[in-house]
Amino acid sequence: QHSGSRFGVRGSEDLAGGTYAMYQIEFDITADTGATSAAGMTQRLTFVGLGSKAWGELTLGRQYTHTFHTFAVGSASGYGTFTSAYNAMGAQGTNILTRASNSLKYSSPNMGGFSVGALWAPGEDTTAGSSSNGDYMDVAVRFTPGPFGVSASWARGTVEAPLGRDANNRL
Repeated sequence: QHSGSRFGVRGSEDLAGGTYAMYQIEFDITADTGATSAAGMTQRLTFVGLGSKAWGELTLGRQYTHTFHTFAVGSASGYGTFTSAYNAMGAQGTNILTRASNSLKYSSPNMGGFSVGALWAPGEDTTAGSSSNGDYMDVAVRFTPGPFGVSASWARGTVEAPLGRDANNRL
């Protein structure tokens, strides 16, 4: 009941000079009936990207935010449990902190235990005057030299509300 079933495809292709192309797409499914969720089939991860061990990865699409990964590194009880701090803050039910649509994400390689990342996701208009997830950005830094690590992130999200009309039906 906590997490739905999913089906996905993921792959990568080696390119010249140590670079690689990657892709991933996941679909929500109801295992007993085969139906998709009310929110659509691809509310999970759907992205493409380029990467290299020397300069990191640059990906585009719907993907986990760096803030989500910060909680994953820092939570002793895990980020998908009912007792995790991430869930207790309400972020688990708010996809903007878990996954961001239309995002451009950079994740650096591990450099002596340090890694950094940044993500930018401009809002996606789904109906006139409203936005499905607003604008979102985050940055993160991690130090994981061994089995233990430290991670910090900063995130900013805006949610755009539909424009209202006054008593004279003006915007």
